[in-house]
Amino acid sequence: MPYTPISFTDGNALSAAQLNVLAANDAYFAGLAATVNVPFVQIDQDLRTTLAGNKSYYQIRHRAQYLNLYVQWAIAGVDHLAWTLKYGAWTLASDDPIAFASPVWLAYDVTAAGAVVGDWYEIEIDAIAHDAAHAYDSGYSTDYFRVLRMFESDTDYS
Repeated sequence: MPYTPISFTDGNALSAAQLNVLAANDAYFAGLAATVNVPFVQIDQDLRTTLAGNKSYYQIRHRAQYLNLYVQWAIAGVDHLAWTLKYGAWTLASDDPIAFASPVWLAYDVTAAGAVVGDWYEIEIDAIAHDAAHAYDSGYSTDYFRVLRMFESDTDYS
């Protein structure tokens, strides 16, 4: 349950309903304070797989408006990189061909997508390197897609 403001009046005893709201607010804030927000610094997404290959999954308790990611990649011999980011039920990104130079900050407005503060969501990241015909040559040993940082913030860092 999200935070619910209540007002107090001098000289009046608190009702059971007001005490229940105070208890719910306390539980809400304790839940926000007790969790970490994506507890990792670097995750590698190895691209040396087939098109149906690697996906990475994370759990996050939604706190702020933007999901910010700092990603880096290196791909030899291909001109397309598709990455898909899902946040709960929402697909926030699917970019192909490569539209940015590596490394890059990406930011997605998860609140506008419908995420509710305090709720838990699964994040799924899938990255695929391929050529224009969607064929992948696994002969390149240096291909990678890395999430160097991921966090929620009220600031868009992209």
